[in-house]
Amino acid sequence: MLLDLQASHLGIMREILQRYVPHWEVWAFGSRVRGMARPSSDLDLCILSEEPLAFHLLSQLRDSFSSSTLPFRVDVVDWAITSDSFRKIIEENKIVVQKGQDKEMVGVDFETS
Repeated sequence: MLLDLQASHLGIMREILQRYVPHWEVWAFGSRVRGMARPSSDLDLCILSEEPLAFHLLSQLRDSFSSSTLPFRVDVVDWAITSDSFRKIIEENKIVVQKGQDKEMVGVDFETS
């Protein structure tokens, strides 16, 4: 599976994730993973937290994506408060975009369009 993002957009996403949630694994899912994205399609991210993320942290993360130069919306999901049925949907088509704990980024294949 490929993550349908330009290299510059991938860099912006990684920088924001490292700033706010460096200790958690993060998955991308949705149309940008399934190969069905349009240029304006949103980017769906899931933060793999065991406990619900603090409201202010999640708010800052979302605000940072909103005010970034990314030309599309980024939706952030907190795994800890996600229903079992939605978790199954996420797990079916996901790409790890950030490892947890060691703050390393995963080498992600992406579209070059």
